[in-house]
Amino acid sequence: MVKFVIIYDMKVDERKRLARSKDTPPEVLSVLANDPRSWRVRRAVALNKNTPIKTLKGLLLDRDNRVVIAARRALEKRRNEYVDESEGKEVRT
Repeated sequence: MVKFVIIYDMKVDERKRLARSKDTPPEVLSVLANDPRSWRVRRAVALNKNTPIKTLKGLLLDRDNRVVIAARRALEKRRNEYVDESEGKEVRT
């Protein structure tokens, strides 16, 4: 719990930078996805390729439409990059 309090004590630009970083652990991205003060931080989480799918699905319910759109696009992009398990082929559209 202490780690999460420290994250929220950071300035918005710092949280946004952390949300964008490819080195940010998925657990931290999940916390940042619930940032109560900044839609920009939540949108940056949606745009991060390391954000867990469960977190992206949660962002589909965000109160800010810009976050919802970013999460929807990220999920669609990932869906298009996944391997089609029924045929064993990689699908990229």
